[in-house]
Amino acid sequence: MKSILITLMFYGFTQQLNAQITGMVAAEGGEKIPFANVLLLQAADSSFAKGGLTDDEGRFLFEEVEKGRYLIRISNLGFSTWISQPFEIAGPDIPRDFGLQTLHAEAIQLEGLEVRARKGLLQQQAEGTVFNVEGSVMTRGSSALQVLERSPGVFIDRRNNDISLNGQNGVLLMINGKQLRLPVAEAVNLLSGMSADNLEKIELLTAPSAKHDAEGSAGIINIVFKKNDLEGTNGSFSLTGGHGWGPKGAGSFNLSRQRGGNRISGGYAFSYDETYSDLHGMGSEIVPALGGDLDFDFKNVSKRIRRSHQFSLGLERDLAAHSAIGASLSYQFSNDGSGAFNRSHYEIDPDSMVNIRVNIAGQDKWNHLVSNVFFEKQFDGGAKLKLNGDYLHYRHQNPTLAGNQYSNGRGEPIYPQGGLYAEAIKGHSRTSIHIGVLKLDWEKTFSSGIRLETGLKGSYAESANLGSLERMEQEEWVADERSRTNLRVTEGIGAAYSSVYLPLGTSANLTLGARYEYWDQQFDDTTPGRRFGKLFPSLFFSKRFSEETQLRFSYTKRITRPDYNDLASYLAYNDPISVYSGNPLLKPAISNQFKGGVQYKTANFSAWYGYTDNPIARYQIVENAGSDLVIISPQNVDWQRTYNVQADLPVDFSKWWSANFGLIAGYNRFKLSYTHEPVEESFWACGLNGSQTFTLPERWSLELSGWYVSRHYNGSVKVGGFGMLNAGVKHELKNGRGSFQLSVSDLMGSMRITSHLGTIGNDAFLVKADVVYRAESAVAPILKLTY
Repeated sequence: MKSILITLMFYGFTQQLNAQITGMVAAEGGEKIPFANVLLLQAADSSFAKGGLTDDEGRFLFEEVEKGRYLIRISNLGFSTWISQPFEIAGPDIPRDFGLQTLHAEAIQLEGLEVRARKGLLQQQAEGTVFNVEGSVMTRGSSALQVLERSPGVFIDRRNNDISLNGQNGVLLMINGKQLRLPVAEAVNLLSGMSADNLEKIELLTAPSAKHDAEGSAGIINIVFKKNDLEGTNGSFSLTGGHGWGPKGAGSFNLSRQRGGNRISGGYAFSYDETYSDLHGMGSEIVPALGGDLDFDFKNVSKRIRRSHQFSLGLERDLAAHSAIGASLSYQFSNDGSGAFNRSHYEIDPDSMVNIRVNIAGQDKWNHLVSNVFFEKQFDGGAKLKLNGDYLHYRHQNPTLAGNQYSNGRGEPIYPQGGLYAEAIKGHSRTSIHIGVLKLDWEKTFSSGIRLETGLKGSYAESANLGSLERMEQEEWVADERSRTNLRVTEGIGAAYSSVYLPLGTSANLTLGARYEYWDQQFDDTTPGRRFGKLFPSLFFSKRFSEETQLRFSYTKRITRPDYNDLASYLAYNDPISVYSGNPLLKPAISNQFKGGVQYKTANFSAWYGYTDNPIARYQIVENAGSDLVIISPQNVDWQRTYNVQADLPVDFSKWWSANFGLIAGYNRFKLSYTHEPVEESFWACGLNGSQTFTLPERWSLELSGWYVSRHYNGSVKVGGFGMLNAGVKHELKNGRGSFQLSVSDLMGSMRITSHLGTIGNDAFLVKADVVYRAESAVAPILKLTY
């Protein structure tokens, strides 16, 4: 080791007479790997050129390297093998530094059990869990949203187009490390039309480091698509056909070419989906506009045809002096048609009834463009610089037409008075978002093993939201001024961060980080602007006691800012006595989380405590100032406290039977003040997920997977438990000619979600109701065949 250090010092202060190759090897948690096997191979035929081991600090060095084209191969027991891309040594005065390379944990033999030697479905990292969906039979032919729904701890609220992680709202969504800067409802629609055929993994980061945006009090979900780094020209395609309530179809095609340091890739995907859902609610409330106490029975049936197309293009080029540039472009558009039927029955007293029938036709058009350019450079001495520029554009149009019919208990037509009781209502909605982002990151690993990361980021966004309702009066369309919205919002966020990784001996490390963000959001109406800065610290500690046991601890502070849809003052028609609206008085949610965990072999156990001030609960029921109209809007919960435990266990029972099991369980307590009386409530909740894979003869495999979410609360709404069981079978054809995959979603037809209103406190109009939502798969299992 002393000779290596002396050589490194000499290299730093004298001119090189012969080319050198250097680098450092670490595990996923950041701890350095000593005595790893490092080989220098000829790129042409992978023949041996040089070999060696890493030192106590995980460093390696090859000296006297002649001109030529080479590969680096790094391996170590218990870790996956890392192989570099081919690279050139052009002369003795041009050294090559590979910086820090991370090896992923692999198999360990247990007594009586064989824990997986290939990449497991779930992997634990310092920042959270990685869900490797690429190997799942259920992935191909699915949308990105469907795959995300099967991720451990993730709940997709399809009724309200919302996403939560480990029971908490406020999630930052990213695609390939780029923030998806859309309101959550818009992001859900986007992911539902995005093909998952080339999806590699989903990163569930519950304790993100300072280099990530502080947005997302519950954490970050990063959806990562595959990148083909193979030399030469490579391509792949897939086709899917299926049926549930209605027909399904999907297809994708990808092509890449790499020669030397030049890479180009492109792809296209489409999806077609005729889908269905229904909603049935029964209860009672006090409605002054309808005469007081009444019972109601409500039914909604929604049918939608989704048509989505995706295009992607990427270019990369390696430059001299260890530099690279690149650009990428992704474009997605959809033109959906929808139809809905609402039936409402109000019984005011035994002799007074009102029946309302509403038919709604709509069209949903959206376009989403994401572009990126980057430059990165690796300096001698272990420093790296990366500059990224992004431009994003999103456009959404949603015209609707609702026809209303009113009748009494005898079926005779009636004509209630008031603007919201119109014979027909026409809606217009148009949203446009433009976003520019510039980001600079710098990283350096010092000879002592200390690693410093720092960077700057700035983003600027402009959004416009135009919406209105018109009602039919005496065969003429009359604008409803209460519902008119013409809102323009500008938002700027500036950030600076720094993080330092400190090795503490050979078996422990500490990472300290801090991120400062300044937020400036302004509206062109009476909505008050927001302008403030805040510091978000983070801490990560890791200690390895043996080859099999590792301890981790982390602390993070994060924020969830309300988006412009949450804050906008508008009215959108729901029914004659209720409307949707934003809440300009919403506050950002601030969360603090303390988490500790232990990894024993491949099993992971953790516990965490989190408290959040002003968490945002969407689609809550409040009254207007005159107490004659229900406002469905986002509201701030006063606070929420969470105590959770989590376990993840990937195991191979035999060579042909492997499984993953996961559990999240805990105690939650929160306080509400937007109900008629302030109220505190507590509850126990759990989430279960699991999958089993059976490798059968003749290249067949079978997968069973499922998940369950127990009873929980969304603000004042109590939500019953629900889950889903899925199955898939795969057959690999001979000679690499592809595979067939058959999948069935929701085998038991169990995707039914029951919500209970009025169980805590008193909501608007003292409503008490039970509402049952059925997804398409609860009506008919969804069957898909993919090649």
